[in-house]
Amino acid sequence: MTVYSQNNIIIHRCYSPDFEYKYITNFKTTKQLPPNTVAGEYFADGTKYNNNETVNAKDWFDSYEDISNVTLNERCIYMSKNNIVISILWL
Repeated sequence: MTVYSQNNIIIHRCYSPDFEYKYITNFKTTKQLPPNTVAGEYFADGTKYNNNETVNAKDWFDSYEDISNVTLNERCIYMSKNNIVISILWL
């Protein structure tokens, strides 16, 4: 899955048919990025990661009950000039 965000707001998401999780936390309401994600940290305090990071799937996708032990890989591409982050998520 890729998630395009600007100013801490999810603008667009795209996922392949075989990616199990599609319903991002807050996507239907505020569209605000989940705070405990790599992208969320960037917008909260400017933290940038240069490598793939392991995150809890529950932080991105809270509407699934069976994922409390599932982790995802998250890699971000930062476009600081325009306050944009593209997050790439995979299992």
